[in-house]
Amino acid sequence: MPDHTAKRLADLPTLSRVALRELWKQLFDASPPANLRRDLMIPILAFRLQEQTFGSLSGGARDRLRQLSRAFERDSDSTIPSAMKIRPGTRLVRQWRDQVHLVNVEANGYEYQGARYQSLSEIARSSDPYQKKIERSRTKAPIQSSTIGTKGLTFNTSCDSSVAIAPAK
Repeated sequence: MPDHTAKRLADLPTLSRVALRELWKQLFDASPPANLRRDLMIPILAFRLQEQTFGSLSGGARDRLRQLSRAFERDSDSTIPSAMKIRPGTRLVRQWRDQVHLVNVEANGYEYQGARYQSLSEIARSSDPYQKKIERSRTKAPIQSSTIGTKGLTFNTSCDSSVAIAPAK
């Protein structure tokens, strides 16, 4: 943040109500509402100072805010879905621990390493080795033994799909 803007932002809480009203007139080319409290004026002025320094909201962000506002006016208790819609055909790329992960977005979910998933969270859970270790330890069943065939081999299996082959006793 430029030093000039940082100083102006830091000074806002120390300004009198009269000085804040004057700054409002400079920044908005209009007088502030007569009944606007000082504690509400400060964050609005801070936003305007930052907006002048860094630029205003993008058109997409403005559109999303309008959409949210209309939805709230229709039903203030409704939940508003996330605007994040990733188009089918999009490829998501993530590098983590020297490994590149590619996820293809499809119309009905996601494809990752040849498997289909309903959400990105499901992919994250399935690809996190630490998470897999926790899930295996929760679901690990006691070892079961069974003798198969005439050669007398015993297969010891557990829920984590590890298989050990040992001669029958």
